[in-house]
Amino acid sequence: IWTAPIVLASYVLSAYFIGLGLTRVALGLALCVNLINVIANYTFAIGFNLDTTGIALGTVVSECVGVGIAATVILRRRGHQHLLSQLQIRWQTIQRLILLHIPLFFRTLILKAVFVMLTIKAAALSATDAAALGILLILLSTAAYTLDGFAFASEIETGQSVGAKDRARLDASLWAGLISTAVATLLIITIYILVAGSVVQMLTIHPAVSARALTGLPLLYVSLLVLAGSYWLDGVFIGFVQPMAMCVSMLIAGIAWVAGLTVIGSDSLNTLLVAFILFGAARTLSLAIQLPSALRRSMQ
Repeated sequence: IWTAPIVLASYVLSAYFIGLGLTRVALGLALCVNLINVIANYTFAIGFNLDTTGIALGTVVSECVGVGIAATVILRRRGHQHLLSQLQIRWQTIQRLILLHIPLFFRTLILKAVFVMLTIKAAALSATDAAALGILLILLSTAAYTLDGFAFASEIETGQSVGAKDRARLDASLWAGLISTAVATLLIITIYILVAGSVVQMLTIHPAVSARALTGLPLLYVSLLVLAGSYWLDGVFIGFVQPMAMCVSMLIAGIAWVAGLTVIGSDSLNTLLVAFILFGAARTLSLAIQLPSALRRSMQ
């Protein structure tokens, strides 16, 4: 609870670095925070025998240090006097941020609702199905974090290209993002095919859970194939500063998810995953359909 404002501040500072294209600084900041978190957690929880309280305290310490490091980097780059001169409330800027935030908020709300429904439906089947789904979602989120790097790069390249009205650079960055995302997705799936079975068995000691998760792996791979494009396109549309298109896309995907549950049913983990694949396909396809008009608007 007490670290929440610090965590939110770290999101803003990380976004600042990414927006400037300083992804190495953002990466260094994330590595520092996580390394300090590991050391602090071990020191407080194990060294001082504080158990879960030590884990919480270590998290607070690491996040505070991370914000301190980020603020120091900004001060060194921008200077004290420059920052002090900027300390004034700009209501037009705040209003613009709120208007940009609203469609992104509803987009995220729909996305979270889909994952919550997926978890609830799996839990209604059995504890084994719920646990197996949890393992599959760990694999999915790991892949998503990997692909997010290309989404961040696309945000930067798209935003800078649009700002400079450089259509050639924009086209080149779009093709680069598409190809990089496709290659990375195929590479991730290949790696998963080789090691996912062992990873699943490492994540649970229950044979029934691992067996159920293993049966869902092929559908997980299909999910990755249909979702990968949406991760990249999300970055592109953020670079275009067109959050409403992302909200509309997620709304269409949410409707596809509900329709999939209605038509296919939710009587097994596999049927739930098929409905989730429909959600991912609708999300990617709806963004892709809106891409040409977004390109035209961005260059006007």
